[in-house]
Formats: sequence, structure tokens, C-alpha cells
Amino acid sequence: MAFRPLEEVQGPITLPIKGKEYTLPAVSFEDGVRLRALISGESEDATWRDLFDILLGDVYQQLQDDKAGVTVIDRVFFTALADFQTGREGAEKLWENGVPQELVALLQKSVGQVQAAAAGKAGK
Repeated sequence: MAFRPLEEVQGPITLPIKGKEYTLPAVSFEDGVRLRALISGESEDATWRDLFDILLGDVYQQLQDDKAGVTVIDRVFFTALADFQTGREGAEKLWENGVPQELVALLQKSVGQVQAAAAGKAGK
């Protein structure tokens, strides 16, 4: 079996939304390490905005400028997260089928724990 070019497997995702294409940025090594720390709760300075900045880059602002609704932005965000966490196949399934509520709850819990830990340290 021949391997496909890596850029076909890991390259940037281009998402079609209302006749426009949005290309998500590749996650750099440094951002990947930071993202893993944010998701796992090992980083104490996590915010939702940090996650959006790493995974969506300028696409987040483009979606806002294009008046995309919250459900559209959520779908784009979680598709990018799934690609980072589980690979392209997982991202494609999420794009087609929507965001499992268990995933939303888990991520909210993780970010909440990190923010609580950071607030506790700031109060010391």
C-alpha cells in the first residue's frame, strides 16, 4: 500500500460555509504543546479565546465579520479540535454530524478547572 502525501492527511482543513471557503491554520509545534496543556488542565492560564486563537487563527474574525452564528462557529471550532485530537477522519465525522454534547461538557469542565486554579493562585 502506498502512502498518500502527508499534506493530504494532515494539511489544512478548508471548510465550505454558505458559498465561502475558510481555511483553518496549521497548528505549530509550540501551539500544539500549549493546546495539549490547555486541554489537559496542565496550563493555568487557559481561556476559551486561547483555544479559538490557536485552532482558528484569523478564521474566527472572518466568521464574525461574515455574521456567522454561534452554532456555525462552534462547529468550525470543534472540527478543528477534533482534527488536532483525533485526526482528519474524526474531524470529518464531526463536521458532518455535529458536536457531541459530551465533548462540549468535557471541554467546558477542563477549561473551568484551569481557570479556577489560576484564580486561586492569583488570590494568594
